[in-house]
Amino acid sequence: MLRFILTGGTIDSYYDTDACTTVVYKNSVIPEYLEKTVLMDMDKISFSHLCMKDSREINEDDRKEILKIIEESSENKFIITHGTYTMFETARYIDKHLKRSDVTVTVIGALIPLLGFSPTDAGVSLGCAINNSFNCSNKGVYIYIKGRRYKSDEEVVLHT
Repeated sequence: MLRFILTGGTIDSYYDTDACTTVVYKNSVIPEYLEKTVLMDMDKISFSHLCMKDSREINEDDRKEILKIIEESSENKFIITHGTYTMFETARYIDKHLKRSDVTVTVIGALIPLLGFSPTDAGVSLGCAINNSFNCSNKGVYIYIKGRRYKSDEEVVLHT
């Protein structure tokens, strides 16, 4: 089984023309996207809706809750949807505090929302994360962004 931990971020946002910025949806579009667009076998996927925030609003309490979900879950494959501004910080937190050694955790984000934009990098992030979850033989914490996999201790500049 694969568990998604949904926290928001640009991947789960829409463009608000009045505010001239992306705004995180109140509810994630990812479950429906995976079921109706990707045609995933939803019997092998579960979802934990933790929050729907811009990653600059993700705090230590949120990270503790993510860690708690992972530690208490029967699954050993996790994808955390996350905004790009603090995704590496969250991945490092999980990597540092995770007690389980039998899990693959993949933190994903996108620079362009999943729905309403074409082209978008969001589908690539989702696809890479799902592939990593099911096929990566090395357990650990990974980040997928811009079509590349990173370890949590890498330094990557996404915003200038």
